[in-house]
Amino acid sequence: MILSDYISIVVYWLLVLVWGLIVLVFLTKYERPKTEESRVVTVARIILLLGLAVLVIDSIFFSAWFTARDEASRTYLFSHVLQSEYLIIPKLGLFIAAIAGLILTWRNRVIEIEKETENLKKISALNAIAATVSQSLDLGEILNSTLEKVLEVMRIETGAIALMDEQTKELSFAAYRGLSEELLHEADSLKPGQGLTGRAGQSGKPILVEDISEEADLSKIELKMKEEGFRSLACIPLRAKDKVLGVMNIANHDLRHFSSQDVELLTSIGSQIGVAIDNARLFHDLNEAYDDLATAKAHLFQSAKLSAIGEFAAGIAHEIRNPLTTIIGDAQLLMMDMKPGQPEYESLKAIERSGKRASKVIGNLLSFSRQEEYELAPMDINGSIDSALSLIAYQIERSNVSIIKDLAADLPLVPGSPHHLEDVWINLLINARDAIPAKQRGEIRITSRLDGSGKAVRVLISDTGVGIPQDNLDKVFEPFFTTKDVNKGTGLGLYITYKTIERHNGRIEIDSEEGKGTTVTVTLPIADQVSAEKQD
Repeated sequence: MILSDYISIVVYWLLVLVWGLIVLVFLTKYERPKTEESRVVTVARIILLLGLAVLVIDSIFFSAWFTARDEASRTYLFSHVLQSEYLIIPKLGLFIAAIAGLILTWRNRVIEIEKETENLKKISALNAIAATVSQSLDLGEILNSTLEKVLEVMRIETGAIALMDEQTKELSFAAYRGLSEELLHEADSLKPGQGLTGRAGQSGKPILVEDISEEADLSKIELKMKEEGFRSLACIPLRAKDKVLGVMNIANHDLRHFSSQDVELLTSIGSQIGVAIDNARLFHDLNEAYDDLATAKAHLFQSAKLSAIGEFAAGIAHEIRNPLTTIIGDAQLLMMDMKPGQPEYESLKAIERSGKRASKVIGNLLSFSRQEEYELAPMDINGSIDSALSLIAYQIERSNVSIIKDLAADLPLVPGSPHHLEDVWINLLINARDAIPAKQRGEIRITSRLDGSGKAVRVLISDTGVGIPQDNLDKVFEPFFTTKDVNKGTGLGLYITYKTIERHNGRIEIDSEEGKGTTVTVTLPIADQVSAEKQD
């Protein structure tokens, strides 16, 4: 036997060893396939084993042939065994089948690996969505984040989420990706059962369409999507606690078959989004309840303040009114013995006016504490302004502050209480004077105009004072809030002014800038407007 014979024998047995290793790896490392693939893989395993057996048998015969000592034995083995047509054809077929089985099983394994990878991606997407849901209670953030993740996993560029109104059951789009501006203009609210989206929201079951061009009864936005070339559409209800809270749509320009795994994944995501929507709404309702509670607490605190004002006013009313009555009465008696124009007469007249003013202040406190109704009658706004100025103009001008009147003529009458509105102008003018630093020349302008709508009279009182800090603008109408010194203000003036204007069906606004001054605008409806509103 020559060297080449030995080499041939080694090659044959190396082939047997390689094939055996392949069979061993396949039998031990290859995981058990799914049920629908078990027959194919079982047959492939049998063929691989038979192929191994054939290789072993052939290697034995070739080894015997190469090692035969005489030519007669070699001739017999070659002619009767190795070249027999009864063995060559089956062996070739078996080898081809074994190779085909190996390729088939390997291909099935690759498919399984791809499916496992896809499943891992879907599980990762579910985990990411669950993390987003658990970390945020902001509904907009939840909807946008989950929609992006769904589109990434499904390898689709276009999607939208519509939320359902709890009362009307209509669907309105709250988040979207990949839709054109023109298409979004068509995204009106969908009524229950309208289009594929509306039907999914009404039934609570997924609707998957491979080609919407073959569908009838589409909504306006779905028809527009059809015109823009969208083909496949999936409408997934967003459920929580057996209620449909919205619908998630994903759309594709190419035809797409949604598998059962896709439906299962999208349904699971829909349930998670539904729970997130429910939690976000509960959180929103809780915040609103907390805000309402805080408002009620503030109102209760304010009521307590008003109650304190009432008790305080009632307690001192008799103590102050009795001396005031004596002062006013004695002043009037003394004036009876004097003639108008005398200095003493004018002093007594001032005492009388001041006494009456103090008496009105006590009356106003009692009026607010008891919430008495005002007796409103048509009145001239300019007349009430002039009356207020006659009482305090001298006092203001003594403070080196000039008053500029700019009152429009022929203003319509306003339903009001004259002495209450006089108190408003006096309070606002005194505040304007106090806002101008002492020993500094200042200016107060009081203007009256018919507003642009022609349905109200507007009075503006502006000063050139120090202005109000922005942080305090929202507090100036609160009772007992004041920026004045302890001996110069009680914090009730603007609050009483605010309530007075409110009872006149008007409104009061303050515009101020530090270092430049303040403008207070009072708007009061005219008599005809108030009558029309009452008739309505």
